[in-house]
Amino acid sequence: MVEGPVSEPNTDDRHLELQKHLEPILGDLIDQFSTAGYTMSEVIDGMRDVLWIRRMGSERNVSNDDSSVPEPSNEWPAAQVQT
Repeated sequence: MVEGPVSEPNTDDRHLELQKHLEPILGDLIDQFSTAGYTMSEVIDGMRDVLWIRRMGSERNVSNDDSSVPEPSNEWPAAQVQT
């Protein structure tokens, strides 16, 4: 089970706290793939590439989020219906 953060966001302590939680999990993952025959460099490079792709997808989803774009307004003179 993953423990939630204790430190405030955007602090060095929070960054180090996360590293402390990630290190054994990632270390175990690297060991599993190394035991299966991959070199440590291959595993780390592969992890880096997967993380980069996930980050780019995450940033793309945030930038394409239409909820921040206001709906067009019909409150301008030319939009008024003439009767």
